[in-house]
Amino acid sequence: MDILHFGWVAILTLFTYSIAMVVWARHGM
Repeated sequence: MDILHFGWVAILTLFTYSIAMVVWARHGM
């Protein structure tokens, strides 16, 4: 509900997404 929690969720989502992009790029996908 609070802004701080939402901010952490957004940061973790972006971090996970960027890692997934790097892994896919290394695997040639």
